Amino acid sequence: MDDQTRVCVYDVGTKELLWEAEGANSVAFNSSHEDSLCFSGDNHLSIKVGDFPIDRRPMPGFVVGFNRSMVYVLHFVAMRTVDVPQSAAMSRYLEMGKLDRAYDAACLGVTDQDWRTLGAAALQHGDLQVAKGAFSRVKDARFLSLVFESETKEAAGGSAPQEVAGEALAYAGRFPEAARAFVRAGKPERAVDMFVDLRLWAEA
Repeated sequence: MDDQTRVCVYDVGTKELLWEAEGANSVAFNSSHEDSLCFSGDNHLSIKVGDFPIDRRPMPGFVVGFNRSMVYVLHFVAMRTVDVPQSAAMSRYLEMGKLDRAYDAACLGVTDQDWRTLGAAALQHGDLQVAKGAFSRVKDARFLSLVFESETKEAAGGSAPQEVAGEALAYAGRFPEAARAFVRAGKPERAVDMFVDLRLWAEA
């Protein structure tokens, strides 16, 4: 950060300028996640994660620390701790299909609903490890049982990713999508059984 209130981030190895922004009076990297930092200035708090756009929100004071989702702000003589959920970063990683990075962002602090969203997305992509981690965070026994059942089938060589996705969609109540996933997995009988259990005869 220079005396022109400009913050610049460089690659330590190559010395390449990665990005820069104006209007900063203090800056702090996240001590738990090297791809994120925050800076304050113009009565705003700005958060930057990876290559994503800067997230700005009104907040007076000087940033003095950033750990996980907690930002430490000095305002006059009072120190405040502000919880800044990383839901936006998690969602962007999900949109890019980067489940591991989405999980890392979620570990910094997101809502229970965000964890369920991540778990469901992981199941639909066949990533059972991320799904297990996400549903364990919210102690969702119903979906955890599905994950363990899918792991058992996968170990026995009897469960395709699309079949796991179909089970996850069915658990979430998205039955037409689940049926299409079962058909793509070569298990149309699973779709028929599901609709019969629901007494949706025409769909079956």
